[in-house]
Amino acid sequence: MEMGIWNADAIERQFAHVEANAVRRTYTRGQYWDERVRMMQHWPDYIDSLRNGTKVLRPNVGQAALG
Repeated sequence: MEMGIWNADAIERQFAHVEANAVRRTYTRGQYWDERVRMMQHWPDYIDSLRNGTKVLRPNVGQAALG
């Protein structure tokens, strides 16, 4: 889901494949770590809020055509 609240570099690092070089992997693992942790926790929190009754806005697409 596109929420527009995360740094694009943090997203790319989170979904990047495992680095083959062990030394490089050690250094890149920590890049954007704090934001990546918040990002990965945000999704289950969002799902929980939907389950617990958060109002979901639904688009009014096609309603005028139904007249």
